[in-house]
Amino acid sequence: MPLRFGALGLSDTQSVSWNQIGTGDHARRETLDEWGCPWVRSEVANMGQVKGHPLADGLNRRASLDRYRWPDPDDPAFYTGMAARFAGGDGKYVATGIFMLLFERMHALHGFEASLRDLYLERTRIERLADRIVEFDLGIIANIGRRFPGQIHRLGHGAGRLHQPEAVRRVLQAALPAALRRAAQPGVARLDAFVRQGGRVH
Repeated sequence: MPLRFGALGLSDTQSVSWNQIGTGDHARRETLDEWGCPWVRSEVANMGQVKGHPLADGLNRRASLDRYRWPDPDDPAFYTGMAARFAGGDGKYVATGIFMLLFERMHALHGFEASLRDLYLERTRIERLADRIVEFDLGIIANIGRRFPGQIHRLGHGAGRLHQPEAVRRVLQAALPAALRRAAQPGVARLDAFVRQGGRVH
């Protein structure tokens, strides 16, 4: 079993990232991620918050959802330079991750209040959005497995703490297991998969 004790400087693991933008460059006041979500930071150093939602009204207009420019998991730019990041990882448990895997990405795209509302009022459309997000996640998993066979052992995702009413659970329980099953599928990626609960409640 790989062990990791960061406080002691001891670790059997190595993190190898792909080129997801995540929250962007924290030295800049505003950045844009690969989904078209703007991240804005205040004068106090912080990771920022999403301050614009590309699909704020897109679920209510099918044409808007169809016109949205979805990120392409097959884009080679996501994986450029990744091979060099495996250096020094021989014999270690190598991990990577996907930032904002499902519900977090959903409300970054559509808005938090709108996403919770549409879980009840626009169930078919919100499920379509969840499916498109998971489709991207599965594409990233497949690409990593194909491009770096046997080199990645774990796919991780950190999920913020969130009270989940029944409507939220139904959608997440339908979509998230597909990504986790794909991560462990022989011949695709063969990864251990985990979802970490974290975050703060203000």
